[in-house]
This record gives sequence, C-alpha cells and structure tokens, in this order.
Amino acid sequence: MVRWCLLSFLIASNSALALTTLDNEASHDNQASVWRQDWWMASQNPQQQSANWLVGDVKKLPTKVPLGSLWKLFVYNYSVDNGLPDKPYQCHAGKAAAVGDEYCCSQDETITRDVALARSCGAYFEPKRLSIDAKQWQHYWQKQTPQVAWLHELNNMQPQTQSSVQAILTAMQSMSAGSVAQSRQALL
Repeated sequence: MVRWCLLSFLIASNSALALTTLDNEASHDNQASVWRQDWWMASQNPQQQSANWLVGDVKKLPTKVPLGSLWKLFVYNYSVDNGLPDKPYQCHAGKAAAVGDEYCCSQDETITRDVALARSCGAYFEPKRLSIDAKQWQHYWQKQTPQVAWLHELNNMQPQTQSSVQAILTAMQSMSAGSVAQSRQALL
C-alpha cells in the first residue's frame, strides 16, 4: 500500500510544495515504512497561473493528493487573520489522551497556537475546539480564494481531504501576508 506525504514551505512570497510517496509495506527487516524515490517539488509565485515543477516526473504525478498536515496551516491562518483568541490546549496522557497528543506534547503540558503549529498538533487545531463558525469560515475563504472550493467547507479541514497540487498552491498563495509572517516565525 502506498500513501502520499505532503510537505509545504512558505518561502518569501512564493509557495512551495514537496510531495513524496511512503511505502507502507513491511520490509525484510520489519521496518514499518520505507521512503520511496518518487518525489516532486513544485513552486508558484503570485504572477504564475500554474505550478512550476522543479523536481520530479510530472507524467507520474497523481491528479489529487491528501492535505495531510496542511489543514492545520489553513486553520492557523484563519485564526490569526480573524483575531480569534489563542485557546491553549491541555495535553493528556494514557486513556484521556487525544489522538496525536503523543506527537505534540507531554503529559499535562499546555501549548499555545504557535507551539501547536510548530509541533503539528492536530488536536489544538480542531475547528470545533476553537469554536470556528462554518458560515464565517466559508465567507472568509470565498473572499480570499474563490477558485478553491474545497477550502470553503470547514468540514474539509482534515488530513484525508483530496486536492490537486495546483489548488493547494493557489490556496497557500491566498494567505494573508500577516498570517504567513506569523506562521513562519512559529515554524522557525
């Protein structure tokens, strides 16, 4: 079984996206995952209408890929741009742990929005936990990026949502300069 892995980078005024495949078949030495050699990198700046493929065989590129952790970046952007209060997340351990807590925080640690972004903490960015209104979300993203319809639906903020690379890059380009600057600071 093969899964797609997405990595994104916000560099200067450009958006870049790196894709690779992850082969989940167990190898002879019992490793759970093996990186394959199929990978691509695309970039797009505001003056471009389509992605500029920097690395990889475009003929082998899938038509759609999952958002993976990028959904957290869109929730982060929305939260910052709309002045939503930072709702620190209380991490748990054992039976009370949320899925993914083990990746983003230790037992009884409290993390803020910027720390959650740096650690890719999905539990922090759950739209319901942040009290994000679906209609306000839709209005915001329709104004920011009317051409990327999947981004207008709050329910699409999950790792398995499928999109074309072009639409993902377009959506990343639509993020406000202020929230991009703040996300860069959180990530570096």
